[in-house]
Amino acid sequence: MRKKEFIPMNLQLFAEPPAGGDGDAGDTSATGGKSGEGSNKADPDDEGDDGVSLAEQVAQLKVQNAKLKKANDKATSEAASYKKQLREKQTAEEIALQEKAEKEAEREEQFQKLLRENTITKFEKNFLAL
Repeated sequence: MRKKEFIPMNLQLFAEPPAGGDGDAGDTSATGGKSGEGSNKADPDDEGDDGVSLAEQVAQLKVQNAKLKKANDKATSEAASYKKQLREKQTAEEIALQEKAEKEAEREEQFQKLLRENTITKFEKNFLAL
């Protein structure tokens, strides 16, 4: 049953066309008569002329790579300094919030104590008035 689930595939999609010209498979006008070769390939004899320009291109790419690495290092160091400043700022803010919360808790505790004393005093007055 598993064999029926497979889809038949044509694995010869990129195979070279047969030599007998059946249809458009034998059309060589698009490739200029060369089958299997790209038209953008350079001759091996021209490598001596391009050697100097390739060396210059490599040097330019190395300089550009060095500039990009330097810019990347600068950006990462700036990001690290901003992150450090943010952490310092957050800790200062957190300290301020903690102090504020402690003061608020102390104030609330004093308020509850005063309410209790006030209630006791009222009950005491009512009891003595009887």
